[in-house]
Amino acid sequence: MAPTHMYSPQRFVGSLPTSFVQQHNDEQTNTSFLSSILQYVKSSPERAVKMFTSATFWKWCLFVGGGCLLVSLLGRSKKEQLLVSRFAKQAATTKSVGQATMKRVKVYAGLRNEGATCYLNSLLQTLFHIPKFRRSVFTMMMDKEDVDSISKAMARVFYNLQKACDPIEEGHSYTGTVSTKCLIDSFGWTGNQVFEQHDIQEVARILLDDLQQKMKNTSVSKSISQLFLGKVESGIECINVDFRSSKEESFYDIQLDVKGCRNIYDSFNRYVKPEILSGQNKYHAEGYGLQDAKKYSTFTHLPKVLMLHLKRFDYTPLGTLQKVTDTYEFDDHINLTEFVKQKNGNKKDYSYSLHAVLIHKGSTVHSGHYVVAINVSEDLHSKEWYLFDDAKATKISSFEAIQANFGGFNTAYMLVYLRYDAIADIVKPISSNEIPEKLREMFRHEDNSCTIL
Repeated sequence: MAPTHMYSPQRFVGSLPTSFVQQHNDEQTNTSFLSSILQYVKSSPERAVKMFTSATFWKWCLFVGGGCLLVSLLGRSKKEQLLVSRFAKQAATTKSVGQATMKRVKVYAGLRNEGATCYLNSLLQTLFHIPKFRRSVFTMMMDKEDVDSISKAMARVFYNLQKACDPIEEGHSYTGTVSTKCLIDSFGWTGNQVFEQHDIQEVARILLDDLQQKMKNTSVSKSISQLFLGKVESGIECINVDFRSSKEESFYDIQLDVKGCRNIYDSFNRYVKPEILSGQNKYHAEGYGLQDAKKYSTFTHLPKVLMLHLKRFDYTPLGTLQKVTDTYEFDDHINLTEFVKQKNGNKKDYSYSLHAVLIHKGSTVHSGHYVVAINVSEDLHSKEWYLFDDAKATKISSFEAIQANFGGFNTAYMLVYLRYDAIADIVKPISSNEIPEKLREMFRHEDNSCTIL
């Protein structure tokens, strides 16, 4: 037998059993050899993972056999091409070619657009990439067996995204696109409703309200309020008589004006600026009649996860809704301490770091597309931005995540900030190993309408 050529693929298949290699002599072409490999990996996913995580095998593929691999795949069926692609992706996420110490690189799954659900996909990716929130959803499912409807569907979507983000979970590859059909069904949407773009703010409130209700009497009963709930005090103070009235309300998000404001600080200043009630707008104070008064709103508490809903859609004088494309700046780091009324001499710092930017791409209210840029870094001192566009997840620069969405065609629609004093706890990673086996079994054997495609 002729000696193995230095560029032969057989030279780089230490992960294959000897019996397999002996069946394929050195006179075979690279293409036919790869054909044999294809048949081999079809028979066992575990074998495929072992082979495709071999550094020596990838050295050959990258530096010598890439062209042959391409030629071989072009002649294969689409199903076979996807098979090799799937295993190759898994190998790429678990091993770094040519390094003595192999480093696993995390992957991110996309969400399938079920009609016109890009806005929902953007919101779900945002919530999923808040590990503290995701952990609470899983815990709720363990503590309360009768959870159903919206909350259970969200937990299922999160579970599948978690598997897809951890390609070695259960020893299989789950890279792919996750369906949200079970969640859409839980909303009760039918027919054309699936193809309508619902308001992100409204959907976020539906999700959080349902979770808040379902988490009662569990170990995470206060999770939603601890993460998302803020408080604002609204009141009336008469100018010429001693009369005042106030009430404190809770919120999940804050609506901020964009039109006429240059940035977030302008919007917050406008939000807390008192309105003078005088002339025909005088306030009727009980016991004092009509009085000049000051109407105000001030924040008394801002949450750990701050969701800012930007008013990018506004009414014209004719009563029609239009998109506000004005330039509106927001920073990676903001300090909102000055806008919080703190009691009893408290001096809490309300500084925030940008976590997600939900983006509307389009020129009109009733058309366009929603995507989201999310910081996926687990390092508190650096950021790594990914753009989630339905089924696609692409690494982007900080400029593409922030400055590119100040105004025009691409505009930030909602911003999510994390409070600095809580970031370490909020972004603490959660691995698939933390998901109890009981929960895994539940999702394996139940309705499969939310699955990895």
